[in-house]
Amino acid sequence: MTEKLSFYELKGKDIAQVCCNDGEETISLKNLGAREVVGFDISDNAIESARLLSKKVDVECDFIQTDIYDISDDYNNRFDIVYISTGSLMWFPDISKFFKVINRILKVNGYVLIYEIHPFLLLLDEDNHDNPYELRYPYFRKEPLVFNDGLDYIGKVKNESALPSYNFDPTLSQIINGLIQNKMSIDQFEEYDHDISSLFGHLENDEIQIPKSFFLCGEKVSD
Repeated sequence: MTEKLSFYELKGKDIAQVCCNDGEETISLKNLGAREVVGFDISDNAIESARLLSKKVDVECDFIQTDIYDISDDYNNRFDIVYISTGSLMWFPDISKFFKVINRILKVNGYVLIYEIHPFLLLLDEDNHDNPYELRYPYFRKEPLVFNDGLDYIGKVKNESALPSYNFDPTLSQIINGLIQNKMSIDQFEEYDHDISSLFGHLENDEIQIPKSFFLCGEKVSD
């Protein structure tokens, strides 16, 4: 993916990462030559970890704790590139509203770069090793998937007292149309058979190849 990102000439650019989590990728964007890098995430714990990591490795980035829908107008037309990566889009019940925010913070002719889990992969159950290609979840649905296991997706530790989590898992057409509806043109789209979710490693060397991830680039054509 570094080669793909380099195609968009990160050096000297102002870049935002939404849903930046603990900031590792955000800091990497700075190390690839970006001028200003800002990471946004709703989790105060994630932002605290990102700030500590930035200080530890002595790489200057800004990390802002906010609901992505509520990113401040101070960032309007601020960024040359907005980067979105693994496991981000599933958190948003209104994907068009999400891309409206992305359009707002991008400069005209700026790019949104999306490197995400392929929606097809999310139809499978990562724990179903006996029949791993059995479709367990619907592709088209109006209601979110609700998980009550309280599983920490990083540490894989269960917290029985945790609140439910909700996954909205947009379809490919919803993602693409979300860009188009918000005045962004499709510059590039590619699908891959490698897993970036860290959930389906047991399928990596299988003869059956299914789409597991994708890269999508949209360009802001107007405000």
